[in-house]
Amino acid sequence: NDAGGGIEDAGLTRLPALDARTIPAVTVAHTSARVGDAASAWETGVISHANAAAAAEDFVGDDDFLMINSDNHYPLDAVRALRNIAGPGLAAFERQALIDKSNIPADRIQKFAAIEIDSSDHMARVIEKPTDEQLAELGEDVFLSMNCWRLSPNIFKACRAIAPSPRGEYEITDAVQHCINQLGETFTVIRCSSPVLDLSSQQDVAPVTKLLAGTDVSF
Repeated sequence: NDAGGGIEDAGLTRLPALDARTIPAVTVAHTSARVGDAASAWETGVISHANAAAAAEDFVGDDDFLMINSDNHYPLDAVRALRNIAGPGLAAFERQALIDKSNIPADRIQKFAAIEIDSSDHMARVIEKPTDEQLAELGEDVFLSMNCWRLSPNIFKACRAIAPSPRGEYEITDAVQHCINQLGETFTVIRCSSPVLDLSSQQDVAPVTKLLAGTDVSF
């Protein structure tokens, strides 16, 4: 039970400890089950937090895998390209194309993480909330990360090695940078000019439906 977080998030402290032992674990919301009552947690508990690395690691095994945001609609060509490369990589989306073609407000896109790409089309680093000066240094065509990654199992080692960000969170971008700087991995950049659509709220359904009208769906 997360006990509502508690002082200094004491209700969540066992998640990283169990993650370090590669044991998947979750907490349930204190509003959904009685604190200290295992039967209540099992019968009515609603999951509030998870140690995602351990939860995914057993499923992944020794394979590369794709990781995306669950509330974004990604273009098929980006996902296909990541599937077909060898080794880790990411889809980098053209900033102006997102402004012109997606349903995401331009002022939000301006704050999205930018990708510094080296001469070999590999990611050098992710620049979180880039300043105007940093964007200017990237040149005329700026590409952004929308969290569409192909990752190797090394990412789990990286997740356990990094420290929390200034926001107090474990960031996937920090783990990727650890893979590059400390584990010697290279991340191939797939440049995309197709838009990513945002589905993070109920109000997004209508505009996304309109943008996807006429799209063939095949399972």
